[in-house]
Amino acid sequence: MDYKRFFLALKEGNLPLCLLLDGEEEYVKLSALAQLRQAFLAPGAGVLDESVLPEKAGFAQISEACETLPFLSEKRLVIVKESQLCLSSGRGGEEDADRVCAYVDGLPETTLLVFLVKGNADMRKKLPKKIAAKKGDVRFSFLVPREQALFVQRQLNAFGKRIAADAMEELLLRAGPPLERLEGESSKLAHYLGDRGEVALKDVEEVVARSAESTAFQMLDALLGRRAKPALSMFEELRARGESGFGILALLTGQLRRMLHLCLLTEGGMARGEAAQSLALSPYVAGKVAESARGYGSGQLKAMLARCIETDYALKSGRLREESAIEMLLLAFLA
Repeated sequence: MDYKRFFLALKEGNLPLCLLLDGEEEYVKLSALAQLRQAFLAPGAGVLDESVLPEKAGFAQISEACETLPFLSEKRLVIVKESQLCLSSGRGGEEDADRVCAYVDGLPETTLLVFLVKGNADMRKKLPKKIAAKKGDVRFSFLVPREQALFVQRQLNAFGKRIAADAMEELLLRAGPPLERLEGESSKLAHYLGDRGEVALKDVEEVVARSAESTAFQMLDALLGRRAKPALSMFEELRARGESGFGILALLTGQLRRMLHLCLLTEGGMARGEAAQSLALSPYVAGKVAESARGYGSGQLKAMLARCIETDYALKSGRLREESAIEMLLLAFLA
């Protein structure tokens, strides 16, 4: 289920006894955990009726915590963080996984068992599969631009501020989609305004640093425009911020894929606004993407995307070194 269905099920008291909270949007995920605590734990009873278990917790620890009756609350809340039984990097044993999966079928009604992971769980593993089959997998994906904008406005409302439409779009492009970063940048902007009531575009440009995704977008824009100096400068900026060659390649590949999808839809006769909506892009971002890809057909973008995929394979197979491979890719785009 997505976060909306989760909050509805929580309100209706219709949650399964075992949950897996995963996905990229950590802010909403932690908000969901806070609401679970509020819903099921009596005030001040967290120490007594909540168990937080470490990543290496296996069947013995999990079952012992779940079998303990709540003292003051409606349910005992058992939280397993970064469980090795749910992550691709985990080393939990098959026997432990089998026993926990079987135990999930007979959880006490007095317990709510929650597996909390940062990022995405490995849905190929037995326990995540089991929880999903019981409708307990809650995937916290990034919010769409419209929802991000509503979140930003709520944050600014708390300071008595508002934001201009073009400033909102630039803020989402630079800082989104993680809500944690949008919250921090909104607070920064509100304090920067002082007595002024509205965030303008120039405020965002002066205050908000570009995210890695936004920098990669600007770098690709420069590459497509054959502007070597800014493209290579942004590559160095990403490297200075700790982005690996693999990370930069993934960012470029994602941006190119988005450009190609938009190009294919519009070449097929779909209006840009409709195409943007189908790709969960705001009109502002869709305009930026279309502007960057102007002069390029879907065939050219496919060839560039294929070059990225070939570079990724060469890196992972060890045929090319990381830094030299990315530099060769950038020079090929500039040629």
